Amino acid sequence: MSVLFRSAFGVALIGAGYIFLSHHGSFDVRLFAAALTSIGPIPLFFAMGTAVGVVALQALRWWYVTRPIRRVRYPDAFSAVLVGNVLNTFLPARAGDVLRVQHLSNRAGVSRAMLMGTELLDLWSDKCGWVPAFLLCVLVGHPPRWMYLAFLVMLGAAAAAVFLFLLLRPWLGRGAAAGWRRNLVAGLTSSQPRRLAVAGLIFGALPWLWETLAIVLFARLAGIPLAPPQAFAVLTAFNLVIALPVPGSLGLHEAASSFALVSFGVSTERAIAFALLYHIGQVLPGVLGGAIALLRGSPLWAPIASRMETRAYADIAGP
Repeated sequence: MSVLFRSAFGVALIGAGYIFLSHHGSFDVRLFAAALTSIGPIPLFFAMGTAVGVVALQALRWWYVTRPIRRVRYPDAFSAVLVGNVLNTFLPARAGDVLRVQHLSNRAGVSRAMLMGTELLDLWSDKCGWVPAFLLCVLVGHPPRWMYLAFLVMLGAAAAAVFLFLLLRPWLGRGAAAGWRRNLVAGLTSSQPRRLAVAGLIFGALPWLWETLAIVLFARLAGIPLAPPQAFAVLTAFNLVIALPVPGSLGLHEAASSFALVSFGVSTERAIAFALLYHIGQVLPGVLGGAIALLRGSPLWAPIASRMETRAYADIAGP
């Protein structure tokens, strides 16, 4: 019921935004329909393809920070990220990121608490990666002014996370000879400072840079000229709202993206059409891939896989 309520809230947010814009004469349904038609399906398929790349790079980042504790296979990390994404579509506040720990724990045979430690490192690496990605975008253009404030916030948040960990580490380590705290501390302290720097500055920046390029190309296919700093601002805008308790960021994603695009001179109708199609293109591969990953991890898959393997061997052996 809670998930349905929050989903309904997202739909209501879209409806309220439509009523507000229509009442103030800044939104025309016919122009919006024309914008959707003019964009067409090709950019949507392109967004779906680039979404797979985002997941692959996110999995690479998490796989990298888990390597010191256990030789977790990259396909398992990729599968877990897919599961997290499909659950994030239906659960609020990125709760799927916690459940992907359970999925990888089952597949790799690693302690959940230990993986939760690496999950926190992965989250920190993701936010740290925003900083070098922003600096690279600044080299090729001029971002909006509010992005410089976001830069200070992200830099401060990364530093505060390190300070908080150092402050809590004595409590986490106290009496950690047994129990979940020992495994959590092991996961948090598994990476040396040099490895953490690589995780944050390189592996953390790659998904941000990849998706920035994806937005630039998607916008070009949709007839919207965007420079890399502007695309990075759109990416930052909708990432700021994903923690709010609405499953799949329904309505919030479109509102944040449209707000950023309109500030760059894009018409309201085309901005909303862009945001809607891009959001669908990002969600669909995660839902389909996550559903397949969940099915493969289900006991129901075992007899199906066994029959497929038997049939494959029979085809190889021949009559």
